[in-house]
Amino acid sequence: MAISESLAERPVGTPSLGQWTVERVMQWSETCGHFLDWEHQNMIVRQPSPALLADHKQALRWLLQLTRLYHATVSDPEFPDRSAVKELRGRLLQLEASWRMFHEPMPKEQAEKLLAEVFPDEP
Repeated sequence: MAISESLAERPVGTPSLGQWTVERVMQWSETCGHFLDWEHQNMIVRQPSPALLADHKQALRWLLQLTRLYHATVSDPEFPDRSAVKELRGRLLQLEASWRMFHEPMPKEQAEKLLAEVFPDEP
């Protein structure tokens, strides 16, 4: 659906691009949530294949880029709905954590050091 079609559906008057954008942001956030649910089932619950890991990396890269783009847009001080900024900031934190977990793993030495600090009495 083109923006002109979406705006044409609204009553005559000044189009609410802010509200239209918030609706798209919420749809985008829902899309990110679906991806994170899929990720949990296919990347955490199961051991992903190298091909699935590569697909995940490509999809997550696009999700991050587009979420950052949306976030930059709604972060403008004049954007009318501040809840959109909070929504996308939360999604960015989730997606960035996902990237680090799967595509920037902690070096083994660092992981062992952390485990020793957290569980000092373990052999």
